[in-house]
Amino acid sequence: MKPSNTRSVLAPFEGQEMHAIGRLKEFRRQDDGRVSVCLVNCELRPFNPEVALRDIEPIRVDHLWNRDCPADLIDTTMLARMAGIGVVRQYARADGSVDWTVETIDSVSLDAAIRQASMSRQIDGSYNRGDRLSVLQGTLEMAKTATPYAFHIPTTEAMRMLKRHAERLQRSLHTEALTGLLAPAAGPCTALRELSRIPGRSPARPARGFA
Repeated sequence: MKPSNTRSVLAPFEGQEMHAIGRLKEFRRQDDGRVSVCLVNCELRPFNPEVALRDIEPIRVDHLWNRDCPADLIDTTMLARMAGIGVVRQYARADGSVDWTVETIDSVSLDAAIRQASMSRQIDGSYNRGDRLSVLQGTLEMAKTATPYAFHIPTTEAMRMLKRHAERLQRSLHTEALTGLLAPAAGPCTALRELSRIPGRSPARPARGFA
């Protein structure tokens, strides 16, 4: 689909959540501290948590004003890539005419956490379970108050996967900590073995691991 030069293509989706992605061309600071940004070369996809965003045919527009963005979350570098979930709304221009926008809502991308969950080792080869668990738990916590979304797999599947990974890492770290607490500090004890040795018989070999 060729890019449209009118936002009226969004009219049928008014009130629906939509994923928007584009490049920053302009931003304007508002009196309340938030900003409006103009994105160019936009791809818009109706958001359905049961469907991967990449499998949804995009609606392309040449530019889009994204209103009410939190100023502290905006990368003001020109042509910086921006993406997130918003709601399709009408708004009135200064001249009184009506246009459509994707009004920002709090959202969190699950893609980075999914990549982190799939990494078993750091570059130096050591396990990174604690850091991975922190990333997963932080993302899941944010998803309680913001709309989560994933691009390559359905959002509902991504949430299940992250929860499953977090629970598995939590169990693994708990087992590791418990093993460290219960493991002998100085190796197998030989004193009792020597005291209990029966003359004429070979001593029993020390057991390894937990009995």
